[in-house]
Amino acid sequence: MFRLELPPLRRRKEDLEELLPVLIHEFNLRSGHRVETIPPSVWSRLGAYDWPGNVRELRNLVERCVLLADGPVFPERWLNLGEAAAPPGTDPPGAVADGERICLPLDGSLSLEAMERHVLAAFLKRNADNVCLTARVLSTTREKLRYRVRKYGLKTSD
Repeated sequence: MFRLELPPLRRRKEDLEELLPVLIHEFNLRSGHRVETIPPSVWSRLGAYDWPGNVRELRNLVERCVLLADGPVFPERWLNLGEAAAPPGTDPPGAVADGERICLPLDGSLSLEAMERHVLAAFLKRNADNVCLTARVLSTTREKLRYRVRKYGLKTSD
């Protein structure tokens, strides 16, 4: 028996230069798209990311970007790298909550989790952090709302 040690992608980011074109080619063949160009801004964002999901996360990201591409350029707007990590009490970039409105960018710059977190935080604030009232307003149960409050690290007085 022998042991083969494979370092995580976060420790071998130079492998992105070989992995990305191979994955793009694979998903071009599957989807019938012809993504051929990778802008420098995409390379820098990919290199700056920590890759907690390792190569599987990269593979899923490339599949999504190729499928959503509307031309030969790898689309940066669908990267969604780490946008859900906005500190508690701050709005994600591009998101606005003022009184009766919540505005979220729909350009792919926010992950679904970041959007959900922002909406829940806005509703909790609007309802003075009252979980029961907020759950009723959102047509969900207190248990489900409490789970999400814990998941996103939202503070409540309830």
